[in-house]
Amino acid sequence: MREDADVRFISLKTHQLSEAFAAYKAGLYTSIDTAFGWDEDYQTQRFHSRYALEDLYWIVSADRRVGLLCYRLHEDALHLHLALIFREAQSQGLGSQVMAQLHRLAQETQRRITLSSFKDNHGAIRFYRRHGYRITGEDAHFVELARDGDQRA
Repeated sequence: MREDADVRFISLKTHQLSEAFAAYKAGLYTSIDTAFGWDEDYQTQRFHSRYALEDLYWIVSADRRVGLLCYRLHEDALHLHLALIFREAQSQGLGSQVMAQLHRLAQETQRRITLSSFKDNHGAIRFYRRHGYRITGEDAHFVELARDGDQRA
C-alpha cells in the first residue's frame, strides 16, 4: 500500500459492534492489561458505554478495513477517543493519513484536537508529537495531548 493511498472513514453498523470490540481488544489488550488488568466483562461493558455508535468508524483503504476510529466533535475540540491501525496495516503511512483528515476537519470546524494515550505506548506518543501534538497533562496511566486546530494539516 502506498503512503498516498486514500483512507476513508465508514460509519459502523450496529451489527458490527462485536467486530469492533474484537479490534479494540486486539489493539489495546496489552496496554489495558498492564495498567489495570484485563477484565473481559468490564471491558465489554465499557466499550459499549464509552464509544457511541455514531462516533465509531472503520478506517478503510483499498476497500479493506485497516483500522478503527472513534472521535466526537465537542463545542471547543475534536476529541479523539480511539485510533487503531490494525497490526498488519501498520507502517504504511495510514496513521498519518488518518491524522491529516482529522486535522483538516478540526481546521474546518475551528476546533483543536485532544486525545490521551497510555503512558507505556511510547510509539503512539512519538507519533502524535511528530504530528504537532503537545503534552498537556498526565496521570498514573495516561498522557493527555492536544493540537491547535489552526495548524496546517
